[in-house]
Amino acid sequence: MNAALVIIGLATLGALALGLAAHRGVRMTLEQWSVGGRGFGGLLVFLLTAGEIYTTFTFLGGSGWAYGRGAPTYTTSSPTVRSPT
Repeated sequence: MNAALVIIGLATLGALALGLAAHRGVRMTLEQWSVGGRGFGGLLVFLLTAGEIYTTFTFLGGSGWAYGRGAPTYTTSSPTVRSPT
């Protein structure tokens, strides 16, 4: 068996065990599960939103931006800096 498969399997089982252990004894409504009971602070909401924006750009907009300008431009400059074309 490949060592990588063993590591992936152990990580998957560890994540499953951690999730099951965290679930024990906790009763949540849909609101508590989906939006944290509306108890998130402003800084956490900002960080979550910023992370989602940059992740969305990376997966959706980044590939088209690199295709239009070439991959070396994508890896060496910021998406906010327009390269001369």
